Amino acid sequence: MYMIRHQHKRISIKLKPQAKLHWGWRGLAFSSSGLLAGICCMGGPSLVLWAMAHDWSTQKIRGFLFAAFTISLPIQILIMAFTFESSIVQSILMGVMLTPAIYIGAKIGLPLGNTLSKSLMRKILLFILLGIGLSSSLPFVYQFLIFKGSKCSI
Repeated sequence: MYMIRHQHKRISIKLKPQAKLHWGWRGLAFSSSGLLAGICCMGGPSLVLWAMAHDWSTQKIRGFLFAAFTISLPIQILIMAFTFESSIVQSILMGVMLTPAIYIGAKIGLPLGNTLSKSLMRKILLFILLGIGLSSSLPFVYQFLIFKGSKCSI
């Protein structure tokens, strides 16, 4: 148990949120967000980390993320429409049909989010990012374990 606790302290880096970051971090966060959105439709994590690196209130972080994702959505739909043509119509219609569920979730989540402290919100966001990272890695790990030793390449 001591080893686990010691290793955790060694690899965890405590960075203090700042009022302003170097412009290079913005470029890296937004360009990696676009790259990840194009590759696997998960452009959010780099923007979440970038927003959490600022000394912003929870409302400002949530507002920024909502605005960034909302503004980029029409652009993403256009790019997908030109790339995949008619095969995305069904997915777009499903998204439109699920709009009431999104609305209900937002009605519950917005007041709940207003009660969170900065430190608790940061912990929750990092936990969610960890979950996203693990869940997106599991199919690859599963495939690797199945095909380990075979001539099949992934």
